[in-house]
Amino acid sequence: MINVLSSILKSSRPKQWVKNFVIFLPMVFSFNESWFVEDFWGIFFTSFNAFVGFVLISSSIYLLNDSLDIRLDQNHPIKKYRPIASGKLSVFFARISSLIIGLIALFFAFFIGLDFLFAMISYLLIMFGYVFMFRNIFILDVVSISTGFIIRVLSGALAIEIPMSNWLYICTALGALFIALSKRYSEKLHSSKSNETRDSLYNYELGKLKVTLVIISLFIAIVYFSYTLLAENLPSNNLMVVSAAFVFCGLFRYLYLVVYKGQGEKPEDIIMKDIIILPSIFVWVIYTFGVLFWFR
Repeated sequence: MINVLSSILKSSRPKQWVKNFVIFLPMVFSFNESWFVEDFWGIFFTSFNAFVGFVLISSSIYLLNDSLDIRLDQNHPIKKYRPIASGKLSVFFARISSLIIGLIALFFAFFIGLDFLFAMISYLLIMFGYVFMFRNIFILDVVSISTGFIIRVLSGALAIEIPMSNWLYICTALGALFIALSKRYSEKLHSSKSNETRDSLYNYELGKLKVTLVIISLFIAIVYFSYTLLAENLPSNNLMVVSAAFVFCGLFRYLYLVVYKGQGEKPEDIIMKDIIILPSIFVWVIYTFGVLFWFR
């Protein structure tokens, strides 16, 4: 039983849970506007529940995905060691676990709020589309991933019932698209026709992907910098402009690791282990929170 539970946990891909931290962005950027210090624990608790809900629903999707991809994963040099592909977890148990975890996630969502529940169901439908169809269609594969990130951020705002700046939705969409294309670039770079597991990979060209990644990274930099200067709800002293330096540092470091090191295939490892990106994110959050605390 312990081995089964361990295999279910591994198939839920705990490293991927880091993606769900974007749910906390609305909480951070609405500080001292839609909520105040005395509201912190209530807002944090609700955001944390929303985070847990999306951890569960994404885990459900991963289990379903791996149960469907078992034949492809068994022929992959790394994925063949996953619990389902290696036979440690049966397809039957994987799908039953996926259903149970998904229902628990929806139960969480229902008690957070109906708007949040609707957003989670929308995410679930898009991910079903991705698993069964979109991931094999050129462009739609990365667009569906980006949409998933936007829904996460929207869900974070709906959970605590606050509005979210359109600037940050745009940054989130561009950032998610950048990470998704970075992953395709690295997959294409390291693949050969004998082990490509995505039909959509055949339509991507390394040269065009590299140029696209550079262009999108520049767009992200411009949009975020514009947000720090032009957003009406930020402190008038323009101290938020300084936060752009931390964003640029992490963004262009990520671009370097993808284009010159080919490391974009596992974005969660880059974000959590890189000695420049992780501190940049940490300092960015602390600095942003500090500026909004003292000057908004």
